[in-house]
Amino acid sequence: MSAQADDPVAEEAARWFLRLNEAGADPRQRKEFAAWMELSARHREEYAQFQRLWGALEQVKPRHKKRRQTTAALLILGLVALTGLQQRFASETVQLTQTGERAELVLADGSSLHLDGNTRIRIEHTLLQRRLILEQGQVFVEVAPDLRPFVVVAGDGETRDIGTRFNVRRDDDRVTVSVAEGRVEVRLASTEAAREIGRGEQLSYRFGQLSPARRLAADSPEAWTNGRWQFDDADLAEVVAQINRQHARPVRLADPSLAAYRISGVFSATDRAGLLAALTRLYPLRLVERDGQTVIVAR
Repeated sequence: MSAQADDPVAEEAARWFLRLNEAGADPRQRKEFAAWMELSARHREEYAQFQRLWGALEQVKPRHKKRRQTTAALLILGLVALTGLQQRFASETVQLTQTGERAELVLADGSSLHLDGNTRIRIEHTLLQRRLILEQGQVFVEVAPDLRPFVVVAGDGETRDIGTRFNVRRDDDRVTVSVAEGRVEVRLASTEAAREIGRGEQLSYRFGQLSPARRLAADSPEAWTNGRWQFDDADLAEVVAQINRQHARPVRLADPSLAAYRISGVFSATDRAGLLAALTRLYPLRLVERDGQTVIVAR
């Protein structure tokens, strides 16, 4: 749920939940509700939060009918109260790093975040959800146990923790998710496509397209947090993006078609020159230094 002080979508979701769980909800109301749900993924997400909360609270089932009715009424009142409370206790924090800088954060819930260079995130916590929005860059997440789900939003999709350590990297319009431990679910807002991946697996998405999961050659998607670039059949554009997060002198491809070259191997993140030299030895490429940047061109 949103961490804004006044969240009309959450309030609407609460009203719809109460209305549909009251006796006598008519077909017209249900048709209006279906139309409201179709308007956006955010509507569906907020409503699902109330369904999950209701399911958890409904585990308490008194034997007598009157007590069940009283309990149901109290639960509904509790849902309404929580809608207001989440607004009151919601918080939002923006964190960013500059090129060549890395940072480590420990959140109030005990979760750890490792931020790569040139990374910007927003952290939103409410009573019902922990949410991180990756606006640019790369973050490695170690999720602490909590009743609230932990969700990382990047581009068109969201990655939902299922008790795990995982990495999310955003390169312009492409997002790559890699799992070091446990499992995550990746879901796209535009198409509702979803896929689970586990330890040592990776997938990417862009423009509403979700790639198949693939195995990583080594189970260490967090290698960059220890100053190592570990490329596993990475395209050249990804390699360039990694260099540019850590080094002030930018690298760019003279032609987008050069991104088709694939790179595997482990390199020191401090050795920019060594990595670039390796590229020119492996492939018919050369480096041109001009206008304050390094341009990779075909030989």
